[in-house]
Amino acid sequence: DEFARLAATNLTWMGYQISDVGMADRQDYTESQVIVLNAGEDVAEIAAQTLDLLPSSLHYQPDPSSPVDIRVILGMDYDPCADR
Repeated sequence: DEFARLAATNLTWMGYQISDVGMADRQDYTESQVIVLNAGEDVAEIAAQTLDLLPSSLHYQPDPSSPVDIRVILGMDYDPCADR
């Protein structure tokens, strides 16, 4: 998906390491989400800002066993050209 690759590129430019880009577990997410697993609040907020997502996109689900710090799910609301 072009939007997913663009989002990954934008995050990479901000210094994030991307472990995988792929399809979400389902395709009916209406709102994008930044799921915070092992990251600090500031790391998650910057990721959301980088993708022009609203603060309401942040969801905290601490999981110390997760191999990733955050997971980004792009929903139908994602617009890579948005300027909020």
